[in-house]
Amino acid sequence: MSYIDDNKEYILNFIDETDVIRDEEKDRFIKFLLDNNFFQLPASIKFHSNYTGGLADHSVKTEKNLIMLLKTYGVLDQYKLDYVKLIGLFHDLCKIDRYEKVKDNESPTKKQKKFLKGLFDTHRENLLNRGIDNSVLKYKEFQTKKRFSNLIEWLHENPKGPPPAISQSIWRYKKEPLLFGHGEKSALFLQKYIFDLPEYVILAIRWHMGAWKKEGQEKLLNKARKKYDIVKIVALADQMATIGEDITDRDIERLKEINI
Repeated sequence: MSYIDDNKEYILNFIDETDVIRDEEKDRFIKFLLDNNFFQLPASIKFHSNYTGGLADHSVKTEKNLIMLLKTYGVLDQYKLDYVKLIGLFHDLCKIDRYEKVKDNESPTKKQKKFLKGLFDTHRENLLNRGIDNSVLKYKEFQTKKRFSNLIEWLHENPKGPPPAISQSIWRYKKEPLLFGHGEKSALFLQKYIFDLPEYVILAIRWHMGAWKKEGQEKLLNKARKKYDIVKIVALADQMATIGEDITDRDIERLKEINI
């Protein structure tokens, strides 16, 4: 299976098996995720995880980081594990309303496919080191003439240079999203489908990006952080997933700096 299928199966299994989502809510929530392409969407357009399936990929990484960090500091038992998973998996639920596919029906030529496959074989180690696998050759979402041209030019002319922003040939920002906002929007979407969420779940999702220097928000953020350690920790778990780091001694030191 592909990483897209793996993440989809993992998240849907969690929803099916958890007891923090009522049975009557599960079908509605799953339909919401599927209808809005949660498992295909990127996590961004220009920055981290900006590829098809990047949103779910980033979410699973954040969830795993969050559990490990909570264990590291001995505070995991202060929270119900499935609520912790819910925070990690759906902290960026807001993005389900942020991106849309670019309509590009022009398929790559047979010559392009053959040439690109050869380039992938030649530069396999370099590509894997950059976190790029041959999914681009398999999935219809990736298979556009423009994307293949960009990849061929990069691998043929300057394979040691930065890869092209290939995600932009498929995804773009929605011109008219339903709502604006980030953490608060994710919490709002989640509460629409999952009732009676504990306060720490809502606050951890709401503040996972910090206050972003908005006037009046710093005081509320600090209040939430003092009340629940998980509000601090989810921000670090998200950051680590964003930059693709495993948990290291340096991260532990960063945790100490925020007084957990």
